[in-house]
Amino acid sequence: MLKGERNGKYSPIEVAQWIEDYAADASKNLARLEGQASRKDRPEYRRLTIDVAIEAGLGRFFGAKFRSGVLYRIYEQTGDRIGARGIAEGISHGQGGMG
Repeated sequence: MLKGERNGKYSPIEVAQWIEDYAADASKNLARLEGQASRKDRPEYRRLTIDVAIEAGLGRFFGAKFRSGVLYRIYEQTGDRIGARGIAEGISHGQGGMG
């Protein structure tokens, strides 16, 4: 990643972004459901909304965990905390790593 080389595998940053996007979509759709649902008192509805909220939270947690692992590894290799954050942000926005 630091060399700017690609090997055809998905990076942990890409996977983190996917997981975070899925979590955000789930939260957005859950909020939309809250506004449209008519039988919110039913146990099925409550179970569904609780499950989706938990899954979205897990997605945010693991997305952040993947990112923090990458940042720590970059910091270990470079000793530069600020640079590690910038590299990870660039990768997550499709700009690649250091070349």
